[in-house]
Amino acid sequence: MEYIKKIRMKVGHDKVLIPSTAVVILDKGDNLLMHLRDDSNTWGLPGGLMDIGETAAESAQREVFEETGLSIKNLQLFGIFSGPEFEAKYPNGDETLSVAMGFYTNTFEGKIAKSNESLKIEFFPLNNLPENMNKFQRLFVEGFLEFRRKGSVHPVLT
Repeated sequence: MEYIKKIRMKVGHDKVLIPSTAVVILDKGDNLLMHLRDDSNTWGLPGGLMDIGETAAESAQREVFEETGLSIKNLQLFGIFSGPEFEAKYPNGDETLSVAMGFYTNTFEGKIAKSNESLKIEFFPLNNLPENMNKFQRLFVEGFLEFRRKGSVHPVLT
C-alpha cells in the first residue's frame, strides 16, 4: 500500500495501472470464503494490491493472512483479469485500471480472524452468494466458475 501512496504523491488522481490479486478459498463443503469490506460495505474475496518485491502468489498469501488470519498454500491461477470493466474511479477522485490475478485454493490453516478491513468473514455456498458484491468481485467469481467448468484459465484465447 505504501507503493500506491508514493505513486499518488507524484501523479495525483490520474489513472494508474494497479497489479492486484484475488483469492477464491473453498472449504471441504465447496463453500466460498468472503469478507464484508469495511470501506464499501460489500462482500468480496480476500486480496489486494501487490507490493514491490513480492510475487503475485506472495501477494495473495499476504493479503489473505492480513484480511482473514488464514495461511494458504497450493495456489492455482484461474484467471488474469483486465480491461475497461476493471477501471475504477474512487470518491476521492483517484482513477485506476487493475490487472488482477485470480488464484484458487482449498488448502488453508489457521483460525479466521477479522481485520480492520473486514466487518464479517463467512463461507457461502457457491449457488447462494451475497447480493451486495462489487462488480469486480462478481467477475472474479464468474471467472472461477468458468475455470471449473472448462478447466482453462480465464480468459480463454482462441
